[in-house]
Order: sequence, then C-alpha cells, then structure tokens
Amino acid sequence: MILADCHIHSFFSSDANLSIDDITHKARERHLEFFTISDHYEIWSHEGYTFHPEERCFFLLEKQKLFPGLLIGVEIGEPQENPSLLQKWQNLPFDLFLGSIHVVKNMFGPHSEGNFPDEEVYRAYFSEVKRMVETTEIDAVAHLDFPRRYLGSYFIPWEILDEILTIMIERQIALEINTSAWRKGISASMPDEAILRRYAELGGKRILTGSDAHLLDEVGDGIERAFHLARELGLTPGFYRKHEFIPLVEKE
Repeated sequence: MILADCHIHSFFSSDANLSIDDITHKARERHLEFFTISDHYEIWSHEGYTFHPEERCFFLLEKQKLFPGLLIGVEIGEPQENPSLLQKWQNLPFDLFLGSIHVVKNMFGPHSEGNFPDEEVYRAYFSEVKRMVETTEIDAVAHLDFPRRYLGSYFIPWEILDEILTIMIERQIALEINTSAWRKGISASMPDEAILRRYAELGGKRILTGSDAHLLDEVGDGIERAFHLARELGLTPGFYRKHEFIPLVEKE
C-alpha cells in the first residue's frame, strides 16, 4: 500500500523542533511515500504561532528538490476569523490548507475563562467548525472532534455535525483521520468511528491520514492503521498536491 502522513510539525511550529531532514529520514523508515509539513499558523495567536509564509514556502521548495515526497502544508487555526488570508496565499506554493479549531472564544483553549458545561463547549466548538467550512478556502478539516482530548465527557451535536459534513462534501473538503489520540491512550481516532461512518453515509469519500507529529518518533505513527480504517468504511485515503486531492492506491 502507499501511505501518506499529511500532518507533521517541524521547527516552524513553536511547539515542535524537528528538522526537515530528520522528518524525511523517519518518513522513509516508516515507509511513507508522501508526507506533508503542516505547521501551525494560528489566527488568534501571537507571533510565536505564526511564520513568514513566503520564506517558509521557498525553504521547503528547496528541500522538496531533495525529497520529492515532501509536500508543503499549513495547519491554519481559526481561519474563519480571517477568511481572506487563505485567498492571499493561493499564489504561494502550498499543497494543503488544513483547517483546525483550537480556540473557541473564552470557552475552550488557552483563553478559556471559568467552567462551562462540556455540552455547551462542544456545541460552541462545532458551530465554529461549521463557520470555518462555510467561509474559508481550506482543503481539509483536522481532528474534527478535538475537544475530546481535553474534556471529561464526549458529546456530539449531531444536528450541527450533519450540517458540517454536508457542507464539506458539497465543497469537496476532506476529513482527516488524526491518529494522535491513539498514542494519548484514547481508543478512538479523531474523529471517532461514529463520525466517520456518518460521513460515509452522507456520501463523503475524501480522507487524509495524519499523525499530528510534534516529536520524531510520532512521524507516521498510526498511519497504516488509519489507512485500513478508512478503507474498511468505504472511504478514500489520499493527499493534496497543489490543492488537488490525489487518492492513494494499493501497490500491486
């Protein structure tokens, strides 16, 4: 099989320090044909969670000459707060815009204040995801049920989720199977199998597999398992090159 890890953080992310060369060697060790460097660029944050997009793109383009399987992505947090940003970046050599929500006003994330009921946080979170998929030029959604990593309970507002998945399918936005929850002791991927099944029932196909690696040993972690999970559910694992979804096919 051909495998791709579409969510890896390098030294361009303030919470990681991996060199591109080290990532590449680990990707080869893990038999990854393609790997996307998807560093954090947070709309809400200070400069520590951003980077200079032109300089980073051209640095990675030079690395791409040495490592053809390397792809240039960004995990852009809260892009719905600045939808025009990705439009401005369309002329840069990005392969993947991976949208994510890490912050929900004062309810969830580093700016959270007070104790809000978990159900209220989930509803607010999924409402922001809906706004993101409606208003921005992202290619894929990362770790769709992200608050599950941190909250004591799990709640899915299915009426909002169905709207999100329907919009994603209509706009051809892929869904990531994020494997990081498995190595944090959570039995399900992000999103969990119930959400993946619902995505398939509604007609969704496009899946990215992503380790969300911040440490070297995390590169490629769980990717083969996620690939098989997607295939078992009738979904199509793939990767993005120049914002075009390319399905992964079995090697003969």
